[in-house]
Amino acid sequence: MENIFQYYTLGSLLADVRGDRRFTHKDIAKTVGITPQSVSAVFNGKERLVINHITGWKRAFKLRRLQGAYFELLAILAAYPYESGSRSKLHERAFHLMGRLEEAAEMDHEAMNGLIYWADPIASMLRNMVELNGFPKTDADVGPWVVERLSYMGTLGTSAAVMIPRIEKTWNWLRKLKIIKKSQKRGFIKQTPNFISPGKITAAIKDLHSAILALLFVDTCQDFAEEMGTDRIIGGKVATFALGKQFHPIVAEILDDFLRELVGKLNYVANRDDLERLKTEDEAYHAEVLAFMKQMKTKGYTLPEGTDADVDSVVQVIFSARSLTK
Repeated sequence: MENIFQYYTLGSLLADVRGDRRFTHKDIAKTVGITPQSVSAVFNGKERLVINHITGWKRAFKLRRLQGAYFELLAILAAYPYESGSRSKLHERAFHLMGRLEEAAEMDHEAMNGLIYWADPIASMLRNMVELNGFPKTDADVGPWVVERLSYMGTLGTSAAVMIPRIEKTWNWLRKLKIIKKSQKRGFIKQTPNFISPGKITAAIKDLHSAILALLFVDTCQDFAEEMGTDRIIGGKVATFALGKQFHPIVAEILDDFLRELVGKLNYVANRDDLERLKTEDEAYHAEVLAFMKQMKTKGYTLPEGTDADVDSVVQVIFSARSLTK
């Protein structure tokens, strides 16, 4: 379990533990307080059940404090899409665990600046807010400045006394991992132009999309999302109308991959400062984005132009969600 932070999902972790002879189903069952059959069910795809006996599972795997916090976060994300009545408690617990992990900023494995960045909406919000005009020049001023611009964010509460410390905790983590750095000329800036996170986004991350989006918007968009009835409205309707049921999963996968690639390139199209930085950081992808821009213009699309001073994608999503649900 020394390398627990390399896993992005509970399922991938359990798949590796399954072949470890140190952890027999009988021993795990005895420590957790469940039957060996229940342990087998967890290892055979029902990992969402782990959250029901999380303390016992952490004890069975002999996890230390931070390992246990990360394991529990993976368990929450595995359970979240299937829960209904306890979602609010899981949501609050997830934010508490992410805060605890962010305090340990020396743990610089890519899971920490990839998964944790994805899971904590405050991280993505802060990283992108540094590009807003008027963003503070000193670390001490960040918390109060951000709170002034968030009239309500359900995951933090409405009290500045509660919100500011939570924002500062995430801000310190972003700074220590050098996701945000200080520039003498421009104040705080993003360390990399990557539109999502400096951590690698692997195929395993796709498994978390539903849970992550639910975590981010649960307090502001949950009712709206439930009324929609599906997280792939357009793709689902098209596939249902035009294709047989056996094709629906592959349509969903293609749409996910296409949308991720499209949003990634459009982010650079819309922010020429990011595009310029990309030239030195990833020359091959920079050329790919330029080719994409040329293709779009050939097809007659008018491409927007912006700079770091404009509000970037994640911030737009957050504030658009607030406008939508007022």
